[in-house]
Amino acid sequence: MAQTTERLGPIDYLVIEFPDGHVTGAGFRRIVELSDAARILVLDIEFLSKSADGHVVTVPAHDLGEIDGVDMGFFDGAASYLLEDDDIHEIGQAMSPGSVAVVVIYEELSMISALLAWENEGAVLLAEGPIEVEALVAAIDSTEPDATASSTTEKD
Repeated sequence: MAQTTERLGPIDYLVIEFPDGHVTGAGFRRIVELSDAARILVLDIEFLSKSADGHVVTVPAHDLGEIDGVDMGFFDGAASYLLEDDDIHEIGQAMSPGSVAVVVIYEELSMISALLAWENEGAVLLAEGPIEVEALVAAIDSTEPDATASSTTEKD
């Protein structure tokens, strides 16, 4: 009897700001390509707009119209409205007045096969989660030798 396991891949999010409300389509085309290739599963995609006076509101994707040949209404079906008021407030604090932001919550599907292979052989997933890019860069920088330090060698 085959065992079926419900398994989620790593889940992450991106918040992308479009200054002055100038939304571009290239990233959205790439999201569709990644989704069609079963590399990601978009769990939620929400758009926020911040007015000149600092008021932040959610915006339906279709209100953005067509951008660079991408019908943004396509993304209406991907909005799950997972963001809570506190999330919207926090994102709004980081946004510039007059900007638009998109929040994409997605599942990384390409790791599921590795996770299932390990679990099928008795391994147990102990932890998972995102790593902040800034923290990763700082960790990498801390492992590099100090460029200003000079090495000394003894001479015979």
